[in-house]
Amino acid sequence: MSQTVVVALDSSDLSARAMPFARTAAHLWHGRIVLVHATVHTGRGGACWVERQLSQLVSGLRSEGINADAVLRAEPPARAIVGVARAEHADLIVMASHQRHGFNRWLHGSVTEEVLQNTSTPLLVVPAKAVQSSGRTLRVLVPLDGSPAGEAALDFLSARLSTRPLEVVLLRIVAVGPVFVGWDSAVIVPPMDARDLEAEAQSARTYLVQHAEGLSAAGLRVQLQVMETAEPIASGILDTAQREEVDAIALGTHGKGGLARVVLGSVSEEVLEHSPVPVLLVHSQAASSSGSRALITDGDGAWPNP
Repeated sequence: MSQTVVVALDSSDLSARAMPFARTAAHLWHGRIVLVHATVHTGRGGACWVERQLSQLVSGLRSEGINADAVLRAEPPARAIVGVARAEHADLIVMASHQRHGFNRWLHGSVTEEVLQNTSTPLLVVPAKAVQSSGRTLRVLVPLDGSPAGEAALDFLSARLSTRPLEVVLLRIVAVGPVFVGWDSAVIVPPMDARDLEAEAQSARTYLVQHAEGLSAAGLRVQLQVMETAEPIASGILDTAQREEVDAIALGTHGKGGLARVVLGSVSEEVLEHSPVPVLLVHSQAASSSGSRALITDGDGAWPNP
């Protein structure tokens, strides 16, 4: 079955950097690309210029043999991206990230975060400095924490046939030192002794082997890694991505936002802010389904499912 890739574009060079990765996804799946440009400020003259640019991009994609269309919407970017993904029953959204940090991120907000909170469509976030892989085999790092949410990325990767070989690097991190819970440094999970640590590492290896069997049966190459570290989980993921020279990191996520994310912390957020390679975020409830559905929540900012 052909897959639909929605690509979020604006007038910046940054967003254009998402295009090569969207092309790769379309070629991998013999898929279709839908370009989305949204703005609340463009007058008719500006809209005509944007339409010409989108038309040129569509023509270029079609010349490569990719079925492509474009949508121009006069509304906030996140709402437009989510709306088009839903209407097109998208299998993937691709968008660039500014990778803002700290106070700057909270001050300006994040379209990426808003999209993630309001759609269950898997989201590929492309950092500004990401470089396309030159190898034939695509290597994807999938960190697992033992939860169904963390395993969502595995279901997404194994459910789609690819025109290029795909190697999945499964990672399970075993925390060696004390683990701080929330913001209170006095609330910690104490470090394990040597016997408990060995038992935890063995359990992690067994867990990875079980998932590797399913991936191998689906035709994917698999590599297993158990990391024992006292460093933060996100640091272990980023260090492994660099050491293994992966082309992307795939994370299962609940897509939590607002107060819940602040209190519980978010490995996904840390990885997104610092990853040099694209990060694929897959909602746990949508890993093996296609199409986009807005999440219905009681929190502010979530949009009702029409």
